[in-house]
Amino acid sequence: MVKAMMAVLVGACVTGCSSPQPAPAARPWPTRGWTMSTPEAEGFDVAALTSLDAEFAAGRHGQVTGMFITRHGRVVVDKT
Repeated sequence: MVKAMMAVLVGACVTGCSSPQPAPAARPWPTRGWTMSTPEAEGFDVAALTSLDAEFAAGRHGQVTGMFITRHGRVVVDKT
């Protein structure tokens, strides 16, 4: 569990965002569902996310079985 949390934190540091964006006026959560978005639309480095996903799949960070990333209340990545 600790390794998985560390990997997610490392991933968050690696992926970063190109520039901070102001939060939307109306928060789209909490609801029964999440609004979907893309990494590009939310300012994430797609190459870094792809690399991190490959590292998880290869077991480089222990047993990580999923990756869930949100930004401004929108799901950017949801993989298991």
